[in-house]
Amino acid sequence: MELAETLVIIRWVMDSPLDFVTALDPFDGAESARLRRYVSYADELAKCTFLGEKLSHSLRMARGKPHRVEGREDDEALGAWLLRFRRMHLEGGQTSATFTAMRRLVDRHVRANAAGEVLRRHLRVYRQARKAARNGTGIQLHLAAGQIKPGDALDDWLNGVYFHDDEDRLQRVDALRRFGMHRHIALVAGRDLSSVYLGFSTYIVRPVAAEPTLCRSDL
Repeated sequence: MELAETLVIIRWVMDSPLDFVTALDPFDGAESARLRRYVSYADELAKCTFLGEKLSHSLRMARGKPHRVEGREDDEALGAWLLRFRRMHLEGGQTSATFTAMRRLVDRHVRANAAGEVLRRHLRVYRQARKAARNGTGIQLHLAAGQIKPGDALDDWLNGVYFHDDEDRLQRVDALRRFGMHRHIALVAGRDLSSVYLGFSTYIVRPVAAEPTLCRSDL
């Protein structure tokens, strides 16, 4: 399923209000705090100007030299987005508030009733949307060794350059650095994933966290 198609399905599905109180068992204090933290992360991510920029690139070729793709992203805006995106994307410990951790947390609380089944379908749509964003919907990078999916390129840059020093990923980044398309598809995947994470906050986590019968506020 393509990302654009998945996002359309999300908007269509969300037109039908969910009965979260009937669909979910209550969350304990620590879980409630994590859900609220995810919402705060999403609110900060939504303010990033990088998400509103048009990602573009130029192809330069010179005789006797490999072609080079140059991006035109604002470095300050990109850095601000990276710091906020990582908290919702890179898996941490058991108390992290990433998209995957929060989706699994909500799923564990879904009740075995009709409202719960509706909510479970919503959760599956978000899981499919994340997969579609990682697989890519636009430009693809193919090498002799095979295709590099945008989500894998994003992980290369996050874990090999921006936040960690994974040697295998750094080696791949260095090998492909002259082909700027590797970084471009990584940033496109990050933008698409941001849309999924923000939608999950708006339509699922925020209303759950705001419901006093489901989330405790005594911490």
